[in-house]
Amino acid sequence: MSEFKALGKRVTEFEGFDTFEVDGEVSHIELTTDELTAHCPVTGQPDFYELQVIFQPDRLAIETKTFKLYIQSFRDEQAFAEALASRIARDVKAATDCKHVQVLLKQQTRGGIRLSVTAAIPSASETGVK
Repeated sequence: MSEFKALGKRVTEFEGFDTFEVDGEVSHIELTTDELTAHCPVTGQPDFYELQVIFQPDRLAIETKTFKLYIQSFRDEQAFAEALASRIARDVKAATDCKHVQVLLKQQTRGGIRLSVTAAIPSASETGVK
């Protein structure tokens, strides 16, 4: 599969999503992980997240090895959960041109508080845009 940048190769750094075409019958793709870590931009402390990305493909899906490399690329970044959820939604939308994407990010409890953030980019029919 030479069209893939990472799949089947010893790639350890994220260099962009590998995508592939899916059949028209695929209506829902969900990617879930508990391996997302970023740092608080104020305290510098690590934040650990559960991540769920759900999207309705138009014709492209994300290959999971590059998704894992993408998730790992946040380990040294500083971001609030809200900005992180929005960025992931925009990146998935840009890579796949999907009809709809929703990102649910659950931060593990810190200071007795558990934070959940949802970011979504609706389809044109949901927004009324043509």
